[in-house]
Amino acid sequence: PQTIQPSGNTLQSKQHYLQTWMDESKRDVYIVPYIDGSHWQLMVIIPKQYKIIWFCSLHRKMKTDLRTMLQG
Repeated sequence: PQTIQPSGNTLQSKQHYLQTWMDESKRDVYIVPYIDGSHWQLMVIIPKQYKIIWFCSLHRKMKTDLRTMLQG
């Protein structure tokens, strides 16, 4: 999961990482931990239903760059 973090990775490299991972594994559900600063959040991606569920105990919304990457 650290490959999708904003730690110097380009938007394209993050998209490629996720797309390759999902294409090769062909799972029904993906559980993706995400860290923003020192706060962990969780995404559940359900490709067949075109859904992404976002869990954040601090009720933060998904960052725009992450949303853009997932929509790409």
